[in-house]
Amino acid sequence: MSAAPTISSGDTAWVLTAAALVMLMLPGLALFYGGLVRSKSMLNTFMMSAAPLGLVSVQWVLIGYSLAFAAGSPYLGGLSWWGFDGVGAEPNATYAGSIPHLAFAAFQAMFAAVTVALVSGAVAERMRFRAYLLFVLAMVQADVFGVSVANVLRAQSQELRTKRRQRAEERAMKTPVKLLFPMTICILPALLVLVIGPAAIRITHVLF
Repeated sequence: MSAAPTISSGDTAWVLTAAALVMLMLPGLALFYGGLVRSKSMLNTFMMSAAPLGLVSVQWVLIGYSLAFAAGSPYLGGLSWWGFDGVGAEPNATYAGSIPHLAFAAFQAMFAAVTVALVSGAVAERMRFRAYLLFVLAMVQADVFGVSVANVLRAQSQELRTKRRQRAEERAMKTPVKLLFPMTICILPALLVLVIGPAAIRITHVLF
């Protein structure tokens, strides 16, 4: 019987610190991208980098996290964690068995937000803010689908590596048997030469 997962204070502190550092990247990106555009577009560019923190966080809590990590179809998660239902202080052994489930979800949320904020630099001064907000929602859902597909591909890759390892072990066990006959054919004449050769030379000297 496996032991219940326990929370590690060190792991929890590090994950929360990492999530806070990722969150600090958003205002940093806002200042960086805002300094690269004309003064009249600075506010719009600044908001494009800062807005995902609020918008993605709400979307992540409502449905994004559930579709990305909850049990469902092979290519998309279910709705069992909709609205963070069942996501609390207890650890989840599937994803992070030593930290609270909520801390893991918050850590993933920060990366979902900063991903869209990074893309905002490509559309600076090229997209209206309202259209960009719709793009943010669409991109996060696309990322969720991509995470699910990546999980499927990783599982299939692991299964393929396991099968290859098993086949290699089976070949390694069969190899000595297959090599026994060729090795015997090669070694036997050499042994005969080593044994019979000196005797033949001795007989030749005696007779002649």
